[in-house]
Amino acid sequence: MGKAAIQAQINGLNEALRGLNAEIAELEEATKTLSGVSIDFEYVLGDAESIEEEYNLGGEKYEELATQEKSTVDAVKKNFQGHKDTMLSQLVAKTLSKAAEAAGLSAKISILEVQKSLTKEN
Repeated sequence: MGKAAIQAQINGLNEALRGLNAEIAELEEATKTLSGVSIDFEYVLGDAESIEEEYNLGGEKYEELATQEKSTVDAVKKNFQGHKDTMLSQLVAKTLSKAAEAAGLSAKISILEVQKSLTKEN
């Protein structure tokens, strides 16, 4: 194989490497953005006592409702956090996979560069 053919392979691999690096940058940006998303929210009505004071609604029924609503909010918050953690894990895994692929391409390019330097035919 001549130097021109080897250079054509190197050019193709460099183009693929640029594409992978762009994908890695996008994945890293998505990870950073998702990491910055806060899922911290709270049950604004508080507890049964604060509902009674603020809205003049008291009694066992309202206490039960407040407890149920707070439990629902806490469950949803935990669920959202689980989804966020899952997505972050998937993004990190995909980024690492693409980085390994990019490292492989870089190694191939290096090998071809050495091969090109040792090739005598054009």
